[in-house]
Amino acid sequence: MDEDRTTFNILPQVFRDEICAGLDPTTVARALAERDYLVKDSQGKMTRSIRHKRQSFRVYVITPKLFEDD
Repeated sequence: MDEDRTTFNILPQVFRDEICAGLDPTTVARALAERDYLVKDSQGKMTRSIRHKRQSFRVYVITPKLFEDD
């Protein structure tokens, strides 16, 4: 992943409840990762840890490629 590009960090609850609404979040995350729309962590997990104001959060990291591809 190009670290200089903007990414979208999505909290797991928002991913499950809003983005996947009615779908299996694991299946959606895998499909996004297979298409390089979701960035896995270094251990292959679907979420990554980020720090914000001295706290760590696990988030789904979505690349802008999701919105650029046809």
